Amino acid sequence: MYRINIFVVMPVKDYYTLLKIEPNADLATIKKAYRKLALQYHPDKTGNNHYTESYYREIQEAYLTLSDTRKREEYLYHRWLEKSMGHSLDSALTPVQIIQLFLKTEQYIHGTDSFKMDKYHLLEHLKQLYSIGRQEIIISSNDEQLEKESLRLAMESSKLLPSEAQFNFQIQLQMLLSRHTKIQEDWNETLNAVIKKEKMDSFKIPIVILITILICLAILLISK
Repeated sequence: MYRINIFVVMPVKDYYTLLKIEPNADLATIKKAYRKLALQYHPDKTGNNHYTESYYREIQEAYLTLSDTRKREEYLYHRWLEKSMGHSLDSALTPVQIIQLFLKTEQYIHGTDSFKMDKYHLLEHLKQLYSIGRQEIIISSNDEQLEKESLRLAMESSKLLPSEAQFNFQIQLQMLLSRHTKIQEDWNETLNAVIKKEKMDSFKIPIVILITILICLAILLISK
């Protein structure tokens, strides 16, 4: 069966926006921009600030990609591909922008034919989408409603996953879930229902096969 690669949902990060440079910037410009931002956002300069720590990691990733010829060529291809398909690049850096990205992804997932969706790629996509860095930025906002909305969208987005994959995804979300035990309890209750359904479904095929065999035997005996 043909499967949709769910990675197309997740926009490619806009490394040029992160480094505040133009797409045609040369290596010298990239290095200069990175050094300027690194000096400004290095943890030694900003102290215990989740937002700036997360941003620092993002600009490090952008620099390591754009300063490496092979990685930059690969990145430029994916960047061109995303834009050619009408997808916007990911420059979500604030809690509100991140929530909007979560919402957009959840809407896309539920607008896609579940039978054509590759569940493995969906899980990997969600784990990347709800990265530790993004969770830290959400938490740094000190907004309980934003945290709860992030978890709600995570639950909704993962409903198409089998129970084992959902548990795997929960591990990725422990930073947020540990702050909202009631949400985790509710999610686990829902997962228990999914597990029961999966167990019942696992018996259906053997039962159907057994019934088919019995019918065939009955027809064979009647025909004699």
